[in-house]
Amino acid sequence: MVDVKTVPLSRSSSVRMSTNDSKCFPDENLSVASGSASAASASNQTPRTHNNQQSLQQSSSMSQYSGISGITDYSAGGTARKLSPLGIVVKKCSRELQAVPPLSEKRSLLILQSLLNVLETKSSVMPDHPLMSQADKDAASVLSHRKQSKLIAIDSGALPAITSVMKTYKDSAKLQSKAVLLLGTLGEDYPEQLANSHGAGYILAVLCHSKHCKSESLCYDACSSLAKICGCEDDFDELCPLSLPNQRNLSQVAHGDGIKTLQKVMKIHLKHHGIQQRAIQILCSIATNEEDDEKYLQQILEDPDLIETLVAVMNKHKKLKTVQHIGNTLIYLLATKGSQRTKSSLVWSHAVSAVLKAMSMNTLVPTVQLEACEALYAMAMERPEARSTISEEGSVLILDAMKAHPNHSPIQHSACQLLAILCEHPTTSKYIASAIDKQPNYRSVLSWAQAGHKEHSDCTILVSKILNAYDNHTQD
Repeated sequence: MVDVKTVPLSRSSSVRMSTNDSKCFPDENLSVASGSASAASASNQTPRTHNNQQSLQQSSSMSQYSGISGITDYSAGGTARKLSPLGIVVKKCSRELQAVPPLSEKRSLLILQSLLNVLETKSSVMPDHPLMSQADKDAASVLSHRKQSKLIAIDSGALPAITSVMKTYKDSAKLQSKAVLLLGTLGEDYPEQLANSHGAGYILAVLCHSKHCKSESLCYDACSSLAKICGCEDDFDELCPLSLPNQRNLSQVAHGDGIKTLQKVMKIHLKHHGIQQRAIQILCSIATNEEDDEKYLQQILEDPDLIETLVAVMNKHKKLKTVQHIGNTLIYLLATKGSQRTKSSLVWSHAVSAVLKAMSMNTLVPTVQLEACEALYAMAMERPEARSTISEEGSVLILDAMKAHPNHSPIQHSACQLLAILCEHPTTSKYIASAIDKQPNYRSVLSWAQAGHKEHSDCTILVSKILNAYDNHTQD
């Protein structure tokens, strides 16, 4: 018999872990905020033979109605909801997963796939009629068929059904993959319901599994779903890493072994940029989660091993702007919010060079340039050796950032602060002087920062300090 013990997952939940294979799943008694929980449990009492007959009917219904976009119908003047055939299929699939005794692995996998196909069907968009008010357009967007189908699934007990199947067939990689995708799909629009059912814990359990953690595709699915339910998965093409996170799901990740689990997966799949993007993005959202205690977050994020892993990822994916962008953001958060020990760890882990690489890859992205300048300034103030690296490798990049964003006052001010401290010593100021000699227009860039950004009164003093150091160097 396998020895089972209870280990903490978060402040508000627990997990069961097998000592033989370190596979953990949230406790079976966890509740889900669903108004139809009792109805779902009642449906489980139907005989197994009847469920099998329903399964055949659902398969045909799925193919018959997969092209239908409508989920609900409203009678004229009424508010009662009537399920369409596709909505009925969603409800049946959700309830059949809760059959007692459990369905076979093959049948469970088929239902999960069918449910996933329905929930991921693209919602139909109402015509953009010129007479349609913005309120009507917003209402049409919110009450999309896709979102309503997800709500039907949740109301029908899909979440406890999915997690139950995950615990029953925890060694099945295919089934776990479909299950985590479903959790991500449902949690994308209804993250609070996922938080109530501890969905983050189930996804992390998959990443903890001794076999599943080695599967590249499964880990990518799990990290993507975890990013969705935490509310931190954005369009990477838009280079906007931080959105509106779900604080409860982020707390569940932060207060267990979630960060260590993500770091482990990042190490195993160092070459997979998709896994790295989503894992680092989750870490960034955790670092900015306002509901968590800041000192606690510093303790779990300021691990030197995690910092080394982050720098290794950025060095591995030097040509990918998205990885460089989100990695630079995490270094910025650690450098500006972290302790002295963290700043020293960043310098010793060669984070300075990683930040400079991110600057060179995203010259026209103001967020990257501003965060990079502020992170470099924080590290330069803490460690003298950081100043040598910044001045030698980054003088041109800093001046290029000022040149590319002449009207961005925060960038101008941060860059001037950074250049000013580099000019305090001749061994570092010589690189700035050399850059100005090679590109004379850099001097006009500094003059513009001095005259054009009066809201930062100290810019005048900082630029004067930089130019004086340059004049002294040329005279020598």
